[in-house]
Amino acid sequence: MSAEDLATAEKKLIEEGKINEEQVQKLCDVHASIFGGSVEEINGGQTIE
Repeated sequence: MSAEDLATAEKKLIEEGKINEEQVQKLCDVHASIFGGSVEEINGGQTIE
């Protein structure tokens, strides 16, 4: 799954009210810890919408 596909899926879940932005951020932190680095390092300090 590409980062773009993941972002699209997350956005859809937020729009449907199944998950909130804070929960998505927690998942991002988990993924970053598994794969190394931090969300900030991976995203270059940018917010993904």
